[in-house]
Formats: sequence, C-alpha cells, structure tokens
Amino acid sequence: MKNTAASGFVATLVKAPRAAMLKHPLVILLSIIVGIVLGILAKDVAKMLAPVGNLYLFFIQMSVYPILVSAIVSGLARLIKARSAGGNLLRMMIVFITCMLIASVFGLLSGLVGEPGHGLDEQAKQVLGQLINQNDRNVLELSLSDPAGDPVVHQVDFWNFLRMLVPPNIFQALDQGLALQIVFFSIIFGIALGSIRSEASDLLINIMLSVLETFQRLVAWSLYGLPFALVCLIATQVAGVGV
Repeated sequence: MKNTAASGFVATLVKAPRAAMLKHPLVILLSIIVGIVLGILAKDVAKMLAPVGNLYLFFIQMSVYPILVSAIVSGLARLIKARSAGGNLLRMMIVFITCMLIASVFGLLSGLVGEPGHGLDEQAKQVLGQLINQNDRNVLELSLSDPAGDPVVHQVDFWNFLRMLVPPNIFQALDQGLALQIVFFSIIFGIALGSIRSEASDLLINIMLSVLETFQRLVAWSLYGLPFALVCLIATQVAGVGV
C-alpha cells in the first residue's frame, strides 16, 4: 500500500512540467512536513533560514499595495467609462451594503457568543485599555510590549473618522501602510479618472492595467519559490516554539 501511494505521488509530479511541479499541492504539503521536521530536529539550521523566509514575505508585501491601487483605479475608471456604469454601480452598492450588514451582524454575534476578554482579570483589562487608548495610529497592529504610561482618551466621532479616512499626503499613507486611506484615495482617483472623456485618461488607465498585470506576474513568479519559503518559515516557527 505504501509503495502504491508513493508511486502515485511520483507519477502525479512527473506528469506536470518541471516548473509547475513547484506549485503542486503535494509539493506544498511536502514542504510543510519538511519544515516541521527541520524545525524539530535541526533548530540551529532552522533559525539560520529565518532571513530567507522573511525576504520572501517582504517580496510578497512589496506587491500588495501596487496591486490594490492599480486594481481599484483601473477597475473603477473602466466601469465609469462604460455605458452601463449606472446599473453596475447600483449593483455594486447593493452588494457592498449587503456584505457590510452581514459582516456587522456576524461580528456582533461573535462578540456576544464568544465574549472576548471575559476570562481576563481586572488588571489585565486596565492594561489592555491603556494600550488601546494610547494607540493613535491607523494601523492593524498594536504593540503589547510596553504597557506603561497614562491612558489617553481619544474621542472617535464622525469627523475624526473622516480625518482618518482622507489622507493629507498619499505618499505618506503609502509609506506608513495606511490601508483605509489608500483605498479611499484609489476609489476617488478611479472615479475622477473615469469621468474624464479624453484619450489621456485612456492612456493612464492602460498604464494602471499594465502595473496591475506586472505585479500579478511578479506574484505568479514568487509562487515558484513558495515551497522553499514554506520550509524556511515553518522551520523557523517550529524551532522558535520549541516543539
């Protein structure tokens, strides 16, 4: 039985082109297994591979915002230029509002059922509250390593939300990775670009499409290195956990 399974695995890989084999699900699964074994048996080697895995993650992160901006701008601009833009925008708004309502209901129910933070003692709740109140950045990360300091209360109202939504400097927003501001800029830029009835706007739309396809190609190329990156990342994590 083992020989049959192994032969089937080899036969499946042989049928695929040499480059495509690196993206095969069985190769990905094998990379995960190798990473776990390496992290358990050779922890020193696994920790030495950490920079390789981090470089792969940085390469993927490098493509995120160019893809996000170019996809939103080119997609909205072409949609506005289309004759059926009105009907398409209406359907998009209905889908968007529906998804927002579903997400809100799901989040509310998850909070009511799961009761996050219910098991924390009073001191832990106070420290966590101080950390949240001190955080004045529009990011998705919050450091828990330095809870010291007096709590600073930031009142969040509609105008403060708009202030966080509109980027005073789009290049600064890109540098700091402020996703909400980047998305807002991309939306209004795409709508404005689509409303321009000239060949110049068509040229810029084509440029944005070229940027989108270029970074999509880079991501596709990076998938060939995914098995090696998985080995490095998983081995580093397993070695750090100390399994």
